[in-house]
Order: sequence, then C-alpha cells, then structure tokens
Amino acid sequence: MVFYGDDIVDHEQPDSQDMYNENAPHLVGAKDPLASDCAAGLQAGDEQGEESGQALLLALEAEKEKSQNYFNQLARAEAEMANLVKRQKREMEHVRKFALERFISDLLPVLDSLELGLQAACREGESSAESIKAVVEGMDMTLKMLISTLEKSGVKVIEPERHEDFNPSYHEAISTQPISECPSGKVLQVIQKGCQLNERLVRPALVVVSVAESQAGE
Repeated sequence: MVFYGDDIVDHEQPDSQDMYNENAPHLVGAKDPLASDCAAGLQAGDEQGEESGQALLLALEAEKEKSQNYFNQLARAEAEMANLVKRQKREMEHVRKFALERFISDLLPVLDSLELGLQAACREGESSAESIKAVVEGMDMTLKMLISTLEKSGVKVIEPERHEDFNPSYHEAISTQPISECPSGKVLQVIQKGCQLNERLVRPALVVVSVAESQAGE
C-alpha cells in the first residue's frame, strides 16, 4: 500500500512462487535434481545393503557347515581312539593270560619224562642197579629236554669253563683260592650256574676265583 497525496494506492506483493515462475518459466514443472540424486543414492544404498546382507548370510551358513564338519570329524576321531584303547586293553589282557602258553606246551614233555623216570624207579621186579641206571638215564634225558626248552624261550645257561677269565658282569665270586698253576682272576670252580634271558642277566654264576699265592695272606 502506497500513499500519493490523498490517494491510497494498494499494490499487492506478488507471491514468491509466482515470481519464481515468471523469472524461470523453463523450470516450471521440473523436478529438483538434488532431490532426485538423493533418492537414487538412497535406493542404491538399500540395494547394496541388501546384497551385502545376503552375502553375509551365505558366508555365515558356509562357516556354520564347515564348523559342523569339523565337529563331526572330531567326534569320529574320539570314537576311533576310544575303540583303539579298548582293543589294545583286550589284547594286553590276552597276552598276559596266554604269554606262557607256548612255554608251558614245551615244558609238558619234560614233565612227562620226569613221571616216566619215577615210574621206572618204582618198577617192581628189577634190581636196584637196573632201577638206578634207568633213573639216571631218565634224568639225563629230562635235563637235556629242559635245557633245550629253555633255550627256545631265549634262556641261556652261564657255565664258565675252568681257568676261564673271571667276568664280573656274569660271574659272582663267593670265595678265592690260592693256586700256583694259573694266574689270579681265573675261574676254578662253578658252584651254581648262571642264567640269561634274551641277553639280560637273570642270575650270575657263583664261582671260586683263583689268586696268586703271594696274595693269599693279604
């Protein structure tokens, strides 16, 4: 509203949208490019986010399946180990029970020979000389059978020869004897035979060892 003297002229202010339309008629009805770009960006972001979520789900399922496979393999390995332990335990028990089966089987003929020798010694109608001779022959045969059986099982008799060098690894001196016909440290007599089992010493041979006559009084 403007005052010109006594007259009042009323001028209405144009609307801002009308001014915009008058000044930029080529933009009338056009869309805001910034708004379009924002909407397009949001839509693309939503699509990318959805694709990323699907990829994560697929990767999670793959890892879950892999973890289940590892768990199944571990369970099978534990079951196989438990079965192996049980089988070995049964085998060890079987070995302990029947480890001497072959040895006993080899000893049975020795037992039979001893029984036959006793029967021969007690047989009636024979002279004492014949009976003693039969017993001696039977015992000799039985001894040879027993030694053979022991050797089959890895047993070796330690019986040093006279004048053999004294070996402390296999011999045990229970006494010494001065003697002039051989030097010191020689086996003179075997009191008790020794024994080895698969090269391991079970019992040393008890022997008498020679010493020089000059050392006898020391």
